[in-house]
Amino acid sequence: MEIDISGGGSGGFKMKKGMFVIGLLLEIMVPLIAVPFFLFIGDIEKMLGLPGESSGALFYAGIVIVVGGALLGALLLFGAILIPLFSMMGSKNRVLSSGVPAEAKILELTDTGTRINHNPLVNFTLEVRPATEQPFQAQVSQTVSVIHLPSYQPGKLVNVRYIPGEKSVAIVGAKFE
Repeated sequence: MEIDISGGGSGGFKMKKGMFVIGLLLEIMVPLIAVPFFLFIGDIEKMLGLPGESSGALFYAGIVIVVGGALLGALLLFGAILIPLFSMMGSKNRVLSSGVPAEAKILELTDTGTRINHNPLVNFTLEVRPATEQPFQAQVSQTVSVIHLPSYQPGKLVNVRYIPGEKSVAIVGAKFE
């Protein structure tokens, strides 16, 4: 399952829910379990009946569990965010490099509220008009320079690339008449 964190828009960035939740739980639970463990390590060793010469082993095992759990939690948290982000970037590059050129009409655009280098990340609803296929609608999220924003309004035409058979679309630029 994925969580949409695009700011309420219809497209954009989605992160993996399971990885995020497990990572967050590990980051919270490991310290909660570790503190009592280290406070009462002497009592735990007595309860387990460990001989005096192996008393350091339980302490080192606890250190390994705490550090390992924290690292695993951090890895899952960052993975839940970075894997979809890099996947989204790779998908756009694939469409731009091997996609078929077409024209598209902007039907709707919404600001996600996200800014990248002070430029808005915008969700577009496009009607893609391929030369050899029927027109279809597609959702695209892309940053747009504030200077060029007037060229990306509903009703305006843009140049796009798309993968036939899929609805993968990337905006190449505004179409000037």
